[in-house]
Amino acid sequence: GRMTDQARGTAGAASSRRTIEIAKAILEAIPAKAIGAGERWRWRRHGTSRSPCESVSAWCAAATLVGWSCETSANAFTVASSRSTKSSTLARKCGSAAAVRVGQAVGRRDAEGARFAGWTAILLGALFMAVMGALFLLVPRVILRAFTTDLHITDAGVGLLFIAAVFQMFDGVQTVSTGALRGLGDTHTPMLCNLIGYWIIGLPVGYWLCFEK
Repeated sequence: GRMTDQARGTAGAASSRRTIEIAKAILEAIPAKAIGAGERWRWRRHGTSRSPCESVSAWCAAATLVGWSCETSANAFTVASSRSTKSSTLARKCGSAAAVRVGQAVGRRDAEGARFAGWTAILLGALFMAVMGALFLLVPRVILRAFTTDLHITDAGVGLLFIAAVFQMFDGVQTVSTGALRGLGDTHTPMLCNLIGYWIIGLPVGYWLCFEK
């Protein structure tokens, strides 16, 4: 069956909230003229990373699109995406650590230390995500059966976990890299990369593959 009104409302609310956060981030990027000419963008000055807004809101939008197809697909997507999101927790922590260590090295004017801290965090995040990707490939049904006994959802989820396994390491690298760049004071570059990757490329291609192909 198709997605219920309650599920559609929940997905729509989550997606709308993240979209508003992106709009707020864009407004914060407007030069703060009141502070004085030549001042850097408020966004960069505060060092706030907005890239998670683009990624999470894109996931919410993807969940809404999946829900338009059928209930089984929506349920399988929910389970698979929750596992994929949980697996990236350590990568996000590595990104936070990279932001701190790189920022400290930059403050000491230690370019070599900043480089070492950034690459170490990226390597750790990539290794962990590679292990999680291997688990998604080797034991997908074991993972899915911890959340559902419905064979239709499990069958659909296996394919989704395969896709998740493919992008795990890449997702880990970009997550940690975002933190390292935040330590350097650059949040503009990851924001643009996430915005283009998720909203301009990812979602339109996903929509075409799901509904048009």
